[in-house]
Amino acid sequence: MLMSEERMPAWLGSVATVVVPSMLTAAAFVGLHHFGLVGDWPLWLLLVVLGVAGVLGELTGVPAGATPMRVHVAIATQILTVTVVIYAIGWGPMLTIGYVFVLAHLLEDGGARVWRPTLVWAIVGICLGQLAIVAGIVPTYVSVGYAHGLAVLGVLGMAFVMSLLVPRPSRTNVRWQNANRPSGRYARPCRC
Repeated sequence: MLMSEERMPAWLGSVATVVVPSMLTAAAFVGLHHFGLVGDWPLWLLLVVLGVAGVLGELTGVPAGATPMRVHVAIATQILTVTVVIYAIGWGPMLTIGYVFVLAHLLEDGGARVWRPTLVWAIVGICLGQLAIVAGIVPTYVSVGYAHGLAVLGVLGMAFVMSLLVPRPSRTNVRWQNANRPSGRYARPCRC
């Protein structure tokens, strides 16, 4: 028998959204490390960075009523830790989908107002990651030129998907309201 959401403890939701994906990613890192496919950082360091990213992601949420500064600090922290992880393993611009997961998590508490700052910080993260590739700080499994091209395409795809995730009023609902609005000289304005 499954527990209903109302009776589920709050910590269980955190486990499902943070710990499980982090553990699966850690297991993937261990397996890929065996084949030399997660960059040249030591495995223990990658796992520590992954763990820190998961903890910071959970600690730096965007509560309702947060100031714009608090929103940007929280988003920047989450985006930049994801940037370190995806660029440290050598697959940086190929994994821009990771930023979409950050947005999906932020939308739960922060609402639609978080999507544009998340996009901006993701672009900053990608630019910093690309500079780290050029400077030789992080590895890349594709040539530098291709990595830059992939970064541009990754930003475009990421931006399109992020914009689709943003909650919007239903177009059908707006059309229905407009179709059923009284018209004529004596019609009262709709307060919808």
